[in-house]
Amino acid sequence: MKAAALGLVAWLFVGQAAWAEPSSKSTEFLNERTDDIVLGLPEAPVKLVAYVEYALIAKDTVAPLFQQIRRSWPNDVRIVVRDYPMTFHEGAALAAQAARGVFLLKGGEAYLRFVEEVTPYKGTRDAAYLSAAAERAGAGPAQRFEASLTQGKWKAGLEQSLADVAAVKMSGSPHWYLDGVDLKAGLLADKVLSAVEQAVKAAQERRNTPVPTLNPSKGIGPFFLGQTEAEVKRLGLRTGRRNNDWLCVAGEAGSDLCTYELRMKKGGVTRIDYVLSRSALGLQIGSEVFRRDRPALLEDLRARMGCGATEFGEGGSETPCPSPSKNVGIHLSQSMESACSDWARLDPSITCTGSDEQRLSTVVSVEKP
Repeated sequence: MKAAALGLVAWLFVGQAAWAEPSSKSTEFLNERTDDIVLGLPEAPVKLVAYVEYALIAKDTVAPLFQQIRRSWPNDVRIVVRDYPMTFHEGAALAAQAARGVFLLKGGEAYLRFVEEVTPYKGTRDAAYLSAAAERAGAGPAQRFEASLTQGKWKAGLEQSLADVAAVKMSGSPHWYLDGVDLKAGLLADKVLSAVEQAVKAAQERRNTPVPTLNPSKGIGPFFLGQTEAEVKRLGLRTGRRNNDWLCVAGEAGSDLCTYELRMKKGGVTRIDYVLSRSALGLQIGSEVFRRDRPALLEDLRARMGCGATEFGEGGSETPCPSPSKNVGIHLSQSMESACSDWARLDPSITCTGSDEQRLSTVVSVEKP
């Protein structure tokens, strides 16, 4: 299977910033939980997950950055806040519990008022001070709040956050994930803001981009079997040659990933691979849209497309699916792809600095048998 043989890649480049595309192995922990601190609309197209602490060192990064993002993109960015208190910052773990308590009691505005006071505070962050600050933020009375805080009412969220930190080996606080991508920005607020701005612009462009549709007898999205390379180029999408046979197409705004891979033979397209796991748009089949974050993506695709028995190979699985024409073959495949190879991004000359972590790749293919 081509996807397995080539050791597919995943890197995302936006503007001048670049970071590794998320892998299925490393992003499940970013799914929202019932006790998360959340700022922003549920339908916001961009999600920033922040692991932070409320220590003096972060006074210019946490609350001010959250406020700036909310002012700049109130409808476009959803911020999920979790805890990463450093053990050498006295009172940081207790402050994290108190911040969560304020949010769960009184919501986002009270949480931000609390953080704006507590983060730059130079004194001792003990239960008495934190509870008084909670009352000033609107989550009082202080006595009741302190009783809940000292009894560990909001400790579970902290413990889950610390389990995440250990599981994925985060290197420092704060730690930022933008749409599942590790920004590796630390205290560099400008870097976070720049990445968020680029992600919002890309999301706004995607709103005007139709979701690609599977046409079982013809092709996928704007591509069809028999299409010449000149016709492909006239679509105005960014393309790049992989070798004599394969053409990479970066089909989405703000992404350098090859969402389409086209096999070119005898002057025309003979196979279209749509790499659903690299696409933020998804794939429309009939009236239903399938997106990469769908929990049972492969099983649901197989059921919707009426695919047959899965064939397992050394590099993954491939499932033949029914076609309306004997002249067209349809396949559904899944494999692990390397996080550091040349095949998944448009510009393979950019130095890859990622790890060797593997990610799951799901591909829908239409080809001439």
